[in-house]
Amino acid sequence: MTTLMLAALAIIGLAWLMQLLNAWKHGRSLSDTFLLTYGIGTALLLVDGAQTGFSAITWIYLITLLIVALVYIRIHRTQG
Repeated sequence: MTTLMLAALAIIGLAWLMQLLNAWKHGRSLSDTFLLTYGIGTALLLVDGAQTGFSAITWIYLITLLIVALVYIRIHRTQG
C-alpha cells in the first residue's frame, strides 16, 4: 500500500467519523463536510490508482467520485 493510499483511506475514515458525529448531534443524514472530505479521499485514491496504472479498482474510485459529486449537487439544488 502506498503512502498516498494510506492518506486517502485515513481521510475517508475521518469523513465517516465526522458524519457519524454530525448525525448524532444534528440528526442530519449527510453533511457537506462529509461529502467534501469523502470526495477528497476518493480523489486521492484515484490519483494513486492512476500513478500505479489504471485497474478496475481505479475505475470504481472514479465512479464513486462522480456519485459523490452528484449527491453534493443534488443536495444543494434541493436546499437552494
